[in-house]
Amino acid sequence: IPNAVNKHLWKPYPEARSKYPEAFRFGWFISDSHGSDLLYIRDTLRNFLGKHPDAKMVIMGDYSGVNLDGYFPANQVETVPFCDLYEQHYPTVAACLGLDVAIAPLAHTEFNKCKSPLKFAEYTYLGYPTILEKIETYAPYVVDGESALLAGSEQEWATALEAVYRDKDLRSKLHFNALGVCDALFDIKKVAYEWLNVFQSVMGVNVNA
Repeated sequence: IPNAVNKHLWKPYPEARSKYPEAFRFGWFISDSHGSDLLYIRDTLRNFLGKHPDAKMVIMGDYSGVNLDGYFPANQVETVPFCDLYEQHYPTVAACLGLDVAIAPLAHTEFNKCKSPLKFAEYTYLGYPTILEKIETYAPYVVDGESALLAGSEQEWATALEAVYRDKDLRSKLHFNALGVCDALFDIKKVAYEWLNVFQSVMGVNVNA
Protein backbone atom coordinates (compact mmCIF):
# COMPACT_ATOMS: atom_id res chain seq x y z
CA ILE A 1 0.00 0.00 0.00
CA PRO A 2 1.57 3.36 -0.94
CA ASN A 3 2.29 6.03 1.61
CA ALA A 4 0.50 9.35 1.34
CA VAL A 5 0.68 12.97 2.46
CA ASN A 6 -2.09 15.39 3.35
CA LYS A 7 -0.93 18.40 1.36
CA HIS A 8 -3.26 20.68 3.31
CA LEU A 9 -1.14 19.99 6.40
CA TRP A 10 2.23 19.77 4.66
CA LYS A 11 2.32 23.15 2.95
CA PRO A 12 4.96 25.76 2.16
CA TYR A 13 5.75 28.97 3.97
CA PRO A 14 7.68 30.89 1.28
CA GLU A 15 7.98 34.00 3.41
CA ALA A 16 10.38 32.10 5.67
CA ARG A 17 13.25 32.32 3.17
CA SER A 18 13.67 36.09 3.58
CA LYS A 19 14.31 35.62 7.29
CA TYR A 20 17.65 33.92 6.69
CA PRO A 21 20.74 35.76 5.40
CA GLU A 22 22.59 32.84 3.81
CA ALA A 23 22.88 32.79 0.03
CA PHE A 24 22.05 29.08 -0.02
CA ARG A 25 20.32 26.88 2.55
CA PHE A 26 19.97 23.14 2.14
CA GLY A 27 18.47 20.76 4.64
CA TRP A 28 18.01 17.17 5.67
CA PHE A 29 15.35 15.77 8.00
CA ILE A 30 16.79 12.76 9.81
CA SER A 31 16.31 10.38 12.70
CA ASP A 32 18.79 8.23 14.59
CA SER A 33 18.23 5.49 12.01
CA HIS A 34 20.20 7.60 9.51
CA GLY A 35 23.61 7.07 11.11
CA SER A 36 24.98 5.06 8.20
CA ASP A 37 23.57 7.59 5.73
CA LEU A 38 25.30 10.45 7.51
CA LEU A 39 28.60 8.60 7.47
CA TYR A 40 28.11 7.85 3.78
CA ILE A 41 27.62 11.49 2.76
CA ARG A 42 29.54 13.47 5.40
CA ASP A 43 32.73 14.05 3.37
CA THR A 44 30.77 15.38 0.39
CA LEU A 45 28.78 17.71 2.62
CA ARG A 46 31.90 18.97 4.39
CA ASN A 47 33.68 19.60 1.10
CA PHE A 48 30.68 21.48 -0.29
CA LEU A 49 30.46 23.71 2.79
CA GLY A 50 34.20 24.35 2.66
CA LYS A 51 33.91 25.42 -0.96
CA HIS A 52 30.91 27.68 -0.32
CA PRO A 53 31.18 29.72 2.89
CA ASP A 54 27.89 31.43 2.02
CA ALA A 55 26.01 28.10 2.29
CA LYS A 56 24.37 26.65 5.38
CA MET A 57 23.32 23.07 6.08
CA VAL A 58 20.21 22.62 8.22
CA ILE A 59 19.75 19.29 9.97
CA MET A 60 16.37 18.71 11.55
CA GLY A 61 16.01 15.71 13.83
CA ASP A 62 18.19 13.38 15.83
CA TYR A 63 21.60 12.09 14.79
CA SER A 64 22.92 11.46 18.29
CA GLY A 65 24.17 8.04 17.25
CA VAL A 66 26.93 9.63 15.17
CA ASN A 67 29.54 11.92 16.71
CA LEU A 68 30.27 14.72 14.26
CA ASP A 69 31.59 17.26 16.75
CA GLY A 70 33.94 19.60 14.89
CA TYR A 71 33.51 17.77 11.59
CA PHE A 72 31.56 20.52 9.81
CA PRO A 73 32.25 24.28 10.00
CA ALA A 74 30.24 25.31 13.06
CA ASN A 75 28.99 28.57 11.55
CA GLN A 76 27.64 26.72 8.52
CA VAL A 77 25.49 24.17 10.32
CA GLU A 78 22.12 24.79 11.90
CA THR A 79 20.48 22.06 13.95
CA VAL A 80 16.79 21.86 14.74
CA PRO A 81 15.61 19.41 17.42
CA PHE A 82 13.25 16.59 16.56
CA CYS A 83 9.59 17.44 16.94
CA ASP A 84 6.55 15.21 16.62
CA LEU A 85 3.43 15.42 14.48
CA TYR A 86 1.24 16.59 17.37
CA GLU A 87 -0.81 19.62 16.27
CA GLN A 88 1.27 19.84 13.08
CA HIS A 89 4.51 20.67 14.93
CA TYR A 90 6.74 18.81 12.50
CA PRO A 91 5.43 20.17 9.17
CA THR A 92 5.07 23.67 10.60
CA VAL A 93 8.64 23.81 11.89
CA ALA A 94 9.93 22.21 8.68
CA ALA A 95 8.16 24.77 6.50
CA CYS A 96 9.73 27.62 8.46
CA LEU A 97 13.31 26.53 7.74
CA GLY A 98 13.51 28.53 4.50
CA LEU A 99 15.40 25.91 2.53
CA ASP A 100 16.47 26.30 -1.08
CA VAL A 101 16.87 22.53 -1.47
CA ALA A 102 16.18 19.45 0.65
CA ILE A 103 18.31 16.33 0.42
CA ALA A 104 17.71 12.64 1.04
CA PRO A 105 20.99 10.68 0.98
CA LEU A 106 20.73 6.97 1.71
CA ALA A 107 23.47 4.41 2.12
CA HIS A 108 22.85 1.47 -0.19
CA THR A 109 21.65 -1.00 2.44
CA GLU A 110 18.82 -3.51 2.31
CA PHE A 111 17.02 -1.55 5.03
CA ASN A 112 17.08 1.65 2.97
CA LYS A 113 16.03 -0.11 -0.21
CA CYS A 114 12.81 -1.07 1.57
CA LYS A 115 11.89 2.47 2.59
CA SER A 116 9.03 4.37 1.03
CA PRO A 117 9.53 7.61 -0.96
CA LEU A 118 7.50 9.55 1.61
CA LYS A 119 10.29 12.05 2.31
CA PHE A 120 10.26 13.14 -1.34
CA ALA A 121 6.55 13.94 -1.06
CA GLU A 122 6.93 15.72 2.28
CA TYR A 123 9.79 17.87 1.00
CA THR A 124 7.87 18.70 -2.16
CA TYR A 125 4.69 19.76 -0.43
CA LEU A 126 6.74 21.93 1.93
CA GLY A 127 7.96 23.79 -1.14
CA TYR A 128 11.46 22.34 -1.41
CA PRO A 129 13.10 20.93 -4.55
CA THR A 130 15.08 17.80 -3.83
CA ILE A 131 18.24 15.84 -4.38
CA LEU A 132 17.48 12.17 -3.78
CA GLU A 133 19.58 9.06 -3.50
CA LYS A 134 19.69 7.03 -6.72
CA ILE A 135 18.20 3.95 -5.11
CA GLU A 136 15.03 1.88 -5.38
CA THR A 137 13.40 4.03 -2.72
CA TYR A 138 13.22 7.09 -4.98
CA ALA A 139 14.44 6.41 -8.52
CA PRO A 140 11.24 4.83 -9.91
CA TYR A 141 9.18 7.89 -8.96
CA VAL A 142 11.15 10.76 -10.47
CA VAL A 143 12.84 11.78 -13.70
CA ASP A 144 16.41 12.82 -13.01
CA GLY A 145 16.91 16.47 -13.86
CA GLU A 146 13.18 17.09 -14.22
CA SER A 147 11.34 16.34 -10.98
CA ALA A 148 14.42 15.80 -8.78
CA LEU A 149 18.14 15.31 -9.04
CA LEU A 150 19.31 11.76 -8.41
CA ALA A 151 22.76 11.04 -6.99
CA GLY A 152 24.27 7.64 -6.27
CA SER A 153 27.90 8.36 -5.43
CA GLU A 154 29.99 11.01 -3.68
CA GLN A 155 30.87 12.58 -7.03
CA GLU A 156 27.25 12.63 -8.17
CA TRP A 157 26.19 14.22 -4.90
CA ALA A 158 28.88 16.87 -5.24
CA THR A 159 27.77 17.61 -8.81
CA ALA A 160 24.10 17.79 -7.83
CA LEU A 161 24.76 20.13 -4.92
CA GLU A 162 26.79 22.42 -7.18
CA ALA A 163 24.00 22.42 -9.77
CA VAL A 164 21.26 23.54 -7.39
CA TYR A 165 23.59 25.97 -5.65
CA ARG A 166 24.28 27.79 -8.90
CA ASP A 167 20.95 27.52 -10.71
CA LYS A 168 17.82 28.96 -9.13
CA ASP A 169 15.82 28.26 -12.30
CA LEU A 170 16.73 24.58 -12.02
CA ARG A 171 15.46 24.54 -8.46
CA SER A 172 12.16 26.08 -9.56
CA LYS A 173 11.74 23.58 -12.39
CA LEU A 174 12.46 20.59 -10.15
CA HIS A 175 9.89 21.68 -7.61
CA PHE A 176 7.20 22.53 -10.17
CA ASN A 177 7.50 19.13 -11.82
CA ALA A 178 7.72 17.32 -8.48
CA LEU A 179 4.37 18.77 -7.44
CA GLY A 180 2.73 17.08 -10.40
CA VAL A 181 4.32 13.76 -9.49
CA CYS A 182 3.29 13.98 -5.86
CA ASP A 183 -0.27 15.04 -6.65
CA ALA A 184 -0.60 12.00 -8.89
CA LEU A 185 1.05 9.45 -6.60
CA PHE A 186 1.03 10.61 -2.97
CA ASP A 187 -1.98 12.88 -2.39
CA ILE A 188 -3.90 11.29 0.47
CA LYS A 189 -7.25 12.06 -1.12
CA LYS A 190 -6.33 9.73 -3.99
CA VAL A 191 -4.31 7.14 -2.12
CA ALA A 192 -7.04 6.69 0.49
CA TYR A 193 -9.16 4.90 -2.11
CA GLU A 194 -6.33 2.42 -2.68
CA TRP A 195 -6.16 1.82 1.06
CA LEU A 196 -9.92 1.33 1.18
CA ASN A 197 -9.84 -1.22 -1.63
CA VAL A 198 -7.11 -3.19 0.12
CA PHE A 199 -8.96 -3.19 3.47
CA GLN A 200 -12.17 -4.24 1.80
CA SER A 201 -10.40 -7.06 -0.03
CA VAL A 202 -8.77 -8.34 3.14
CA MET A 203 -11.99 -8.13 5.14
CA GLY A 204 -14.15 -9.48 2.34
CA VAL A 205 -16.58 -6.58 2.53
CA ASN A 206 -17.63 -3.67 0.36
CA VAL A 207 -18.58 -0.60 2.35
CA ASN A 208 -20.01 0.98 -0.78
CA ALA A 209 -22.41 -1.87 -1.45
